[in-house]
Amino acid sequence: MPEKAGERVFLNTRSYDCQVVIKDTDYTADLDRVRIVSSLTAPYQSIYLDVFIDQNDIILSKLYGQDKIKLKVRLLEQTQFPKEEIDFELIYISSNYSLVTKEQLSEGKQKDRIPVSILAVPRIPLRTASTLVNKIYFNRTAKEIVEDLVSSFTDASIEIDSDGINDMIIDQCCVPPTTLVKALSYLDRTFGIFDGPYVHFIDRDNKIHIMNLNKKFNKDQAFAVYHLAQRAKTQEVIEKCTDGKNFYTFYPINSDYSGNTMYSILAKNQRFIVKPRDTLSHTIELNMDDVISEYGAVWKNPKSYVDDEIMKNRTKFYYKDTGYDYDDSFALSKLTKILSQMSAIDVLLERNLPILRLMEVGRNVKLIEQHNELTDISGKYILRSSDLSFKRGADAGADWEATAAIKLIRTNKTI
Repeated sequence: MPEKAGERVFLNTRSYDCQVVIKDTDYTADLDRVRIVSSLTAPYQSIYLDVFIDQNDIILSKLYGQDKIKLKVRLLEQTQFPKEEIDFELIYISSNYSLVTKEQLSEGKQKDRIPVSILAVPRIPLRTASTLVNKIYFNRTAKEIVEDLVSSFTDASIEIDSDGINDMIIDQCCVPPTTLVKALSYLDRTFGIFDGPYVHFIDRDNKIHIMNLNKKFNKDQAFAVYHLAQRAKTQEVIEKCTDGKNFYTFYPINSDYSGNTMYSILAKNQRFIVKPRDTLSHTIELNMDDVISEYGAVWKNPKSYVDDEIMKNRTKFYYKDTGYDYDDSFALSKLTKILSQMSAIDVLLERNLPILRLMEVGRNVKLIEQHNELTDISGKYILRSSDLSFKRGADAGADWEATAAIKLIRTNKTI
């Protein structure tokens, strides 16, 4: 049953504590599952809440999206003091539920609870991402334009990677009336923010991260994942994986590689026909192998495994991009963003997971293999996404169980 906010009795648990309040009503007792999805393919996180409540509570309380949702997730020690605590202020995006047949007047009758799935996103990051921007710039770099857009139209903070940034001076640029995130994509598509794969993400603290995945392997890693083997010395690793910087899994990992697909779609030889101001046209010529070696999201070995007999003579022409004079940054960014996920690894983690670092998408993660035959696919990857799921146990009073499905990407298959 929903309760008045502030009247909830604290649960005696040794794992996680999840609390949901909508307006002034606490729905924690009815909460069954929480999912927190962070991904480089979306500008902010997505939160999924599954609750079991009576349909009358939905109608009479008018749970339609006009009220704020507050979510608190805590990882608890055995002393019941939180080891980690994360607060979200969410906006209700949509919900899905079925209305069952009941008596004509069911008020005061036995409650018939139904599953209700609610999709929500962080309120302030949504406001930042959807802010309308429009401005004209003269003699600015792409970095300066991005920083000015953020400071002029939002109250968000910003962090931009400095390595590999395009320092070309743009003599004039008109950012058309559009949302902030679309304006950032427009600048990258037109001029290239980096000489490498560009991504952006707005975290729950309303900080905009502008990232160059080509240089992320030179930074400190977010965490390490040990893929443990049977009959190997694992106890020391397991004891180490309690600090929030190291994790382990016995589960199989899913490995994906799409070398031939990428080379088939993009072609080994690219020709970008652009329109400089001082001539009718100009052709920028790029070779896939060279682009990957210098600008891809590569850890150690830039070799691509493709059927070279079929792929080596393929050429693709790009003619819809006007470009900016003779600069090739926009082309490098366009290609390397697609190539950054040519190799991918899916890993499932469980047990008492410190979760803060698992949400830091865009940072590098080290995969450590105990299987000798699999060391070629170990090493550093980029954290593309994490799907954190908190599920209440089946028994009454059961603890929350947590799993984390993470996707790691890079351009190269082997080290």
